Amino acid sequence: MLPLSAFNLMRSFFNNLFRWILLLVLAAASLALSGCATEDPENASARPWNQPRGWESGYPTQMFQGR
Repeated sequence: MLPLSAFNLMRSFFNNLFRWILLLVLAAASLALSGCATEDPENASARPWNQPRGWESGYPTQMFQGR
């Protein structure tokens, strides 16, 4: 059997641990559920943002130039 002071110390430790874990879970859930995307029909553009531009191909610029 643990002395009363050790029991109180362990109980406060686990209460604090539970609070921190709960805080982390709530923070992760709020970040996961909040987003920037919208389904607004007025936000339709001619060129979507997720389409790569011509200069974003990943190939070096000198690769396709004739010498």
